[in-house]
Amino acid sequence: MQEAKLAIHEFIGCFYNGQRTHSFLGYMTPADFERRFETEAAEAA
Repeated sequence: MQEAKLAIHEFIGCFYNGQRTHSFLGYMTPADFERRFETEAAEAA
């Protein structure tokens, strides 16, 4: 049972939340939003 809980936690925390788009982020994935933020911050510096 513990193994199943860990697998579900890893799927939701690492894959699902990282791959799905979020309306708060302008319908971008968290990874895409972070890359865009870092690029814009570097260009502004």
